[in-house]
Amino acid sequence: MRLKKLLLYVGLGLLTLVVANALSPSPSRSYDRPPNPPLIQTSTDARSLLQQGRDQADAGRFSEAARLWQQAASEYRQQGDKLQEAMSLSYLSFAYLQLGQLPQAIAAMQQSQTLLQQASNQPGATVILAQALNTFGSIQLAMGQTEAALQTWENAAKNYDFARDEVGKLGAIINQSQALQTLGLYRRAQALLEQVNQQLQSQSDTLIKATGLRSLGVALQVVGNLEQSQEVLQQSLAISQKLGSDAATSAALFSLGNTSRAQENFDAAIEFYRQAAAKATTPLDKTEALLSQLKTLVKQQQWEEAKALLPQIKQASANLPPSRMSVYAQVNFAQSWIKIAQVSQSFGAGFTNQSPHPRDISLNPPQSASSNYQLPITKKLLNY
Repeated sequence: MRLKKLLLYVGLGLLTLVVANALSPSPSRSYDRPPNPPLIQTSTDARSLLQQGRDQADAGRFSEAARLWQQAASEYRQQGDKLQEAMSLSYLSFAYLQLGQLPQAIAAMQQSQTLLQQASNQPGATVILAQALNTFGSIQLAMGQTEAALQTWENAAKNYDFARDEVGKLGAIINQSQALQTLGLYRRAQALLEQVNQQLQSQSDTLIKATGLRSLGVALQVVGNLEQSQEVLQQSLAISQKLGSDAATSAALFSLGNTSRAQENFDAAIEFYRQAAAKATTPLDKTEALLSQLKTLVKQQQWEEAKALLPQIKQASANLPPSRMSVYAQVNFAQSWIKIAQVSQSFGAGFTNQSPHPRDISLNPPQSASSNYQLPITKKLLNY
């Protein structure tokens, strides 16, 4: 359960890195409005590096994203643009966090915060500070500092409010609700979620609204409000389909699968996961959906259907880039694989497609995976 919640926080930390192109022509793909205008004209090369990094992160290739964002930070450092360098380092910190490299994430964030202090009077500094605080809260949570993370996310919300960025503020409030729930402050957490829902309902149908509703739906699922979670996620799905976004549609379907599974409506969960995999736009998203479908089939003891899913999983996971989620995916598969292999051994070689080895079912599990681990059912909330 703790690991499940941790992944939710990390996913919510992504609210600092979403759909800015829908808000502004700035190079920053953050959930926040970027600094406008920059004090120093940024170079095409640095802007290109930021965009390339976002593209790599979209595909789940966080190692490559980190390399590109490190280069962008170096470019801005050479230009003397401390604000844009701070933003690049904040992105870099997030990439390290996704890779499970906590010391590097902390170091990059410390550099970002130092630069933000030096550039605090520049136009756009407030919203970049809010972005950095959102990511820093996720780092603190990963370190087990829940109360500190809550305070950091409260500060992030204040800075978003000062910058008149309601979208970013909503993301920070959702983060706060999760920290409050972890601390056992359920009434405060629920009050914040209700506040977010009211504000989202008043917005027009945009990708940002679909993303916010999906984040809210996942948060509601974690606190046990399953009916409202399903309702909100259905709204997110409808908007995503209306806008023709396969990525957002896949993410909403995946989250609906998680909520259906929590409701023990396993047939619905399997169908949601199947649709999510069909709409997925990255190998990691597809793999996560297929693995959740597999896990649910195994739970329902639908062994033949589970076995039939293995070739798809093998194909989708063949070139997964290194990331925290890809490790969890391997662990999740290993758990389901062991159960299928046990059934295979009980029923004989016929179940394993005539294999002479009862544990040989075409796809070997990670050798280092431990059966004590549990893959969180909470998918990353956004597409990176």
